[in-house]
Amino acid sequence: MTTFSGSKFFRNFLIITLLILSINATAQTENDQSSPTRTLNWTAGFKFYNPGGITVKKYFGNKAIEFVAGRNGSYRNYDYYYRSNKRRLKNKGYIFDGYDHLERPWVLQLHYLVHHNVSFLPRFRWYYGAGIQSRYSNYYCNYHYTDNNTVIYDKEYIESFSMGVDAVLGIEYTFKNFPLMLFAENTIYTEAFNSPLFIKGGISTGIRYTF
Repeated sequence: MTTFSGSKFFRNFLIITLLILSINATAQTENDQSSPTRTLNWTAGFKFYNPGGITVKKYFGNKAIEFVAGRNGSYRNYDYYYRSNKRRLKNKGYIFDGYDHLERPWVLQLHYLVHHNVSFLPRFRWYYGAGIQSRYSNYYCNYHYTDNNTVIYDKEYIESFSMGVDAVLGIEYTFKNFPLMLFAENTIYTEAFNSPLFIKGGISTGIRYTF
């Protein structure tokens, strides 16, 4: 099974590369003392967990557009779909035996965000916003049933695509003399297509290089 979270070498290589670039850029930023928070243009980095992936963010003053592509960090976010499959199989007279994932679910997010300074914490900004999210997963549902006193085991391949809206609330810290940013946020996902009004929340953290 190939998973994003399992690619530790690739992830560590990119993080080390970002740190090297940051050290090289420190000399260019260490004399910038004009404001507690540097003016931001582009940032790019990694978002860890729900989903874990790559994040790119473009700033327009105190507003920004962010794109995230990655994979969900937990199969538990898909328990709703598993329960619905159990009910569907039960209605057919089958007994659900579990599921086998082919890969971790893919997630795409596009958010519009508005930022505000934290007056008593220089270089911190909190933000809120909204956007869209799409999800894709594929897996096998295993089940069995009895036919003429013979137990028959079988499985069904399932692909699931869903789309909905996100509500985002987060906070970010920008280093004054170092081109790195740390952030943490909570995203509430409300599904519109596939399972309307299915709601799931997730807290994530991450790191970005600032250009």
